[in-house]
Amino acid sequence: MRRGFSFFEMFVVILILGIILALGLVKYRLWLKKVNVESDTQLIYSVISKERMRAISESKSFRITAVDDELVVEDLSSGARKVIPLNDPFSGMIDIYPKGVMSRNSIVFLGDLNLNPDVSCVVSDSLRLRMGRTYIDSRGRRKCK
Repeated sequence: MRRGFSFFEMFVVILILGIILALGLVKYRLWLKKVNVESDTQLIYSVISKERMRAISESKSFRITAVDDELVVEDLSSGARKVIPLNDPFSGMIDIYPKGVMSRNSIVFLGDLNLNPDVSCVVSDSLRLRMGRTYIDSRGRRKCK
């Protein structure tokens, strides 16, 4: 009667574990990309909300612009600029006026929409700010719904 495992049995077990680990790593990376998009969207939303409160309390105008992987906050009264790095590419611009009224625009995610993030854009309709999902319309433009 023999005891222990043969080399072939150990090789098969290690091979199976390697395949499972590789598949798990791919899923983990996709999940991490999705989480990064959602966290960037929440960051953009919170920056816009904060600057809107500043616009109301200090009676100033601001412009928030997303260009690739940077969010630029510009104080239109003084010309001061602040750049906030993002993990993923976004595009769009929202202006905020002294009474807290915003331009009717959106900031949308430019990356892979197959990630299916829960939120991937921020849209304003002058008085209301909300997060939504980026989609491609019939003309091929990215929009927020």
